[in-house]
Amino acid sequence: MSTTAPTNSGPDNELSRIVSVAKVTRGHSCALCQQRKVRCSGQKPCSNCVKAGAECRTPATSRRRKRKLPEEDILLRLRRYEEMIIKHGLKVEDEDCETASGEQGMGTQGTHKASRPSGSGTDNGKLIMERGNSRYIESHAWTALSDEIQDSGYINQGSSEDETVDSLAGHYPECGSLLFGRLMLNNAISSCHPQPVQILRMWQTFIDKVNPLVKLLHAPTVQQLIVEASGRLDKLSRSTEALMFAIYHSSVVSLRNEDCESMMGESRSVLLARYSTATQQALINAGVLRTANLKVLQAFTLYLLSIRQHCDPDSLWILAGIAIRIGQRIGLHREIASSKLSIFEAEIRRRLWWQILILDNRSAQLSGIGSGLEAYDFSEAWRPLNINDFDLSPTMKELPAEHTGVTEMLFCSVRYEIGVFMRQTESWKATALSMEVKDKAINELENRLEQKYLRYCDTSIPLHLLSSLLARSAVCQMRLKAHHPRQYPDKGANMPQSEKDMLFSTSLKMIEYDNLTHASKCIQGYLWHVNVFFQLDAFIYILSELRARVAGELVDKAWQQVNLVYDYHPEMITDRRHALYFAIGNLAVKAWEKRVGCAEHTQGIYQLTTPHFISALYLQRKTEAAQKYPSTAVDKGKTAYVDGETPAAFPDQGNENLSSDISIDNDPSLRTSYIPLDMSPVDWEYWQTLFEGCEAPPFDGSGQ
Repeated sequence: MSTTAPTNSGPDNELSRIVSVAKVTRGHSCALCQQRKVRCSGQKPCSNCVKAGAECRTPATSRRRKRKLPEEDILLRLRRYEEMIIKHGLKVEDEDCETASGEQGMGTQGTHKASRPSGSGTDNGKLIMERGNSRYIESHAWTALSDEIQDSGYINQGSSEDETVDSLAGHYPECGSLLFGRLMLNNAISSCHPQPVQILRMWQTFIDKVNPLVKLLHAPTVQQLIVEASGRLDKLSRSTEALMFAIYHSSVVSLRNEDCESMMGESRSVLLARYSTATQQALINAGVLRTANLKVLQAFTLYLLSIRQHCDPDSLWILAGIAIRIGQRIGLHREIASSKLSIFEAEIRRRLWWQILILDNRSAQLSGIGSGLEAYDFSEAWRPLNINDFDLSPTMKELPAEHTGVTEMLFCSVRYEIGVFMRQTESWKATALSMEVKDKAINELENRLEQKYLRYCDTSIPLHLLSSLLARSAVCQMRLKAHHPRQYPDKGANMPQSEKDMLFSTSLKMIEYDNLTHASKCIQGYLWHVNVFFQLDAFIYILSELRARVAGELVDKAWQQVNLVYDYHPEMITDRRHALYFAIGNLAVKAWEKRVGCAEHTQGIYQLTTPHFISALYLQRKTEAAQKYPSTAVDKGKTAYVDGETPAAFPDQGNENLSSDISIDNDPSLRTSYIPLDMSPVDWEYWQTLFEGCEAPPFDGSGQ
């Protein structure tokens, strides 16, 4: 210690003395004093260790944190200053700043940025990566501590392959049990894997029937992972195990019962129960609610896509929201977050995020929320490229050129195009656009789909045929949305007959496309996906119009298509839990009664045969109409009912309180069972009018 310190005791000198002492003693505390957080005398041994009778040891040298580059520090400060200026209402000309920060942030992806449109321009978040996991943080408090967060290991909390879930739970159950619950013992899940040969067969099924419709995975790299993992099933990481079980489950979902028995030696129902339970448990083991692992999110999303048809819409919407939140945690929603990643990983992240957006949007519609796309800014996430999987490689340094025409991404690319258009049409509800403007936009969509994709399709190829049917049905759906009677103040009461004819023909086309999909043997493997997107709004409109259109060539064609719909969708009769199906059945029965009444009025000119589904609907409602209009023989080759059973195969299930009329106002479950595309709550008044069986407009005798 210095002996020449000043003797005066003023405040400045006192502060200097304290600082001087601190500088001398800093870093010389022994290990025990550091642990106890007490002042060390600096001697060897120190006075505290002598009193405690402990060994006085020098502490280990702490690792010094690497300072950020001066350029990074300057850019961060500039961003903060700009935010403060904007906050106080001043305008910032940030073109130069954006250029500089863009060059700094894009790194090796300079080519990528030049070939793709930019996002919204500014981004206050930061992507932190460590050991294959990623966290995207936007809060100012968090971004200011981003280095400390990365050093603390926070990014891997809940994502460690070795972390035991139960060890974190303490006296409380693990959070994941609130979602799924613990379904089996930890050592039981490994016994659920198929045999190695069966694993490869299920992977091939996934490649043929599931992957073309979802494109969540890069098939070549995942195939290598599957092959390696099948030889060491007892040593899989938790993320890999979750992904493998999700693949098993989705493969079984796409198969028929006879296919499952020939391939796996077990029934489809047994396999679905096993792999659904195992997938859920694998996701719990991987800490799905706390994960920052892309592979776990892929497994979770794939599982949700597989259960759509059998999961109630409300639950599916909540689960899709969880996928959205995990994606936001990882940073999938911010394109700038991918600038630090390889070109390969950035593209896979885009594919996953867009699939999650589509899933969330559809589940929102089915749950009665309307479109879920309006909450997301598509400019923040680039659209996945229309390329083949072999165009991508984990080691590539430059962005591959996008193909013109058909690739492995055909089906998904068409859906992306439609999704962007649907997002743009959200403004239609808030602005009074003329019908001409809407029709022009729809025509442009139709032309864009034709020029970019459809003209290159070979409909003898199953995926091309399905993509073509999807595109044409989507265009019809947009026309139905734009011209629907609910767009009119009087709900279409005074709609011109020409407009009604156009809507009737458009809706009939949509139903024909769906029936054609089910009738085409080459795309039967894709029905697991198609069944989720049946256009109920078009079907309801046809039935409502058939109460007024009782005769004519187009009417006969419409009834043929309605009959096929019930053949291909028997759940619309057998599923008694779905209130809307029952209401639609009422509408079908009343439309048929109008048709029969017209035939009787014309004194037998029309010889009508009661369709199979009408008899089933009558029997389901326990009315005397089942005796009045007995069903005639039905060609077994034209029915989808099991073994060509008669209507008696649809039991009443003991419900003695069924009514032939069902009210939306009296049954709130109707409001959440299904709402046609983009309907607002007030539109239930329109559908209520249909379901209550109000008098249809008088038949004009045109037959159209």
